[in-house]
Amino acid sequence: MSSSSSSPSAAVVLSSSAVMSATATTILVALAALSSSATSAAATTTGSGHGNVIFNMLFSNFLLDVGGNIPTKAPVTCTANHSVCYNIYNVKEKFSLLPPWSNTSTRMLLQTPSPPELQGTEFWLYTNKNSTKPTIVDLNNITSLYTADFNEEGKVWVTIHGFRSRGNAPWMKLLVGELLRSASNSNVVVLHWAKGSSVSYTQAIANLRVVARQLAYFLHTLQNVLGFPMSSLHLIGHSLGAHLAGIAGTYMQDVYSTKLHRITGLDPAHPYHNLLEPVTYLDRSDALFVDIIHSDNTTILGFPLTVGIMDAIGHLDYYPNGGGNHPGCDVSGDLRCAHRRAIVFFVDSIRQECPFIAVRCPSYELFLQGECWGCEEPHECSQMGMASTPLNVPQGSRFYLITRDSSPYCGYQYLVSVGVSNTTAALDHDGEFGILLLTMVGKTGTADPIRLSDKSVYYRAGTTHKYVVLAPDIGMVTKVRITFVYPGHFINPMSWRLSQPRLHLNKVVVNMLGAEWRSEFCFETREQKSDLEYILTRVQDVC
Repeated sequence: MSSSSSSPSAAVVLSSSAVMSATATTILVALAALSSSATSAAATTTGSGHGNVIFNMLFSNFLLDVGGNIPTKAPVTCTANHSVCYNIYNVKEKFSLLPPWSNTSTRMLLQTPSPPELQGTEFWLYTNKNSTKPTIVDLNNITSLYTADFNEEGKVWVTIHGFRSRGNAPWMKLLVGELLRSASNSNVVVLHWAKGSSVSYTQAIANLRVVARQLAYFLHTLQNVLGFPMSSLHLIGHSLGAHLAGIAGTYMQDVYSTKLHRITGLDPAHPYHNLLEPVTYLDRSDALFVDIIHSDNTTILGFPLTVGIMDAIGHLDYYPNGGGNHPGCDVSGDLRCAHRRAIVFFVDSIRQECPFIAVRCPSYELFLQGECWGCEEPHECSQMGMASTPLNVPQGSRFYLITRDSSPYCGYQYLVSVGVSNTTAALDHDGEFGILLLTMVGKTGTADPIRLSDKSVYYRAGTTHKYVVLAPDIGMVTKVRITFVYPGHFINPMSWRLSQPRLHLNKVVVNMLGAEWRSEFCFETREQKSDLEYILTRVQDVC
């Protein structure tokens, strides 16, 4: 009896469940149809992503109305002194206070991450339609994505500032402007986290994880709601902003099972970053392609005051001017000049006025000596900056180049080889100290005179001296003018000479990096006296 009396009640429950299931199915089918028509209509006008927005909004509201659950992660539990929990766009997230995030040899003084409401994180969207006044995308309100007017067929660049900077800093405005000019349908999103970065340095590092989690949610939303593929996203971060991008890349993989396409690190910050724990900083695992411009290996009185990481942490690591000692920085008076050069190099690369060709080489010294030349394995060439593309080279490879002292910082790099004769007269003379001035004349122009060395060089008989110099593209070099300057001084008796100082040079060879031509020039005179100019014409054979 008891079982038969309970049967009707069970039947009623099952019937209600069945009705709800049938109703849900019917509504879902209707929603799918609505999404399809909305998508078609949107595609005709402003892009298919708007239909996806409508469907996601309707689907979420439907689940709430019928008592369904919007998919979420497993519950998060925080343990006192071991972690803190914050709501990131209504999702509870845990941030560990244990190693490698703190209490390590490099992070003894690290702080607890500040809550999101104290970070002031904002996403500013710039397009060619609103290139000066951005649209603020509010991720707490999904409809703001729909009204933000993204160019859904275009690329998305996300630019991220570093410590004590802001989204409307002059360099950020310059970068945004160049990115917008580079493509008519582009989107530039500035991640503004000035409140989170304008604190103590250790607190700013601690805050990175919270802002990176917000960024990861934003990128995931772009992909899942607006339909942007990962291949259209490119993150560009300076200093701490580079590490923020890297941590966001880790979150994308761990939380959303998605790998970012490209991250460019502009002189990623060095202090307090433990290179034994890749999860705490930008590295090659954070995206399919990670390219780094290292620009600040500053030393004062022999002590390293490096602001940027000098280790090769990406897929391709570029070291313009060896990673420091940039022409022009010594007279700028700005202690941050080297750290900021990575930014202006990248901005110049967007303009494409000339190439930033870098060569793989074991060291900068060997590069300057011309020992890594020709763009063939093991000295492959790669363009630094926006035009950088993946290249199959061993992990830890370093790419070197030289730059000018002002914009455009790029130029064409030439290898100049100067041969000293080994004739009897040259051997009897042995050699001489001096500085060579070279002027190259090409088929399409003439370069300014170039000082081949900063200091006096001893040109010993039978030796060859190589120099890497920067000049415009003047076509194949057909003529050179060369002058030997003797650095003697009347207060230094060791530099006194009884006769006019002279060298015994026999040839000059010039070739441009990336070019197929090679120009050789022979001296007709057996010796070259100081302060006289010698004009050489390209020979068809060899000297």
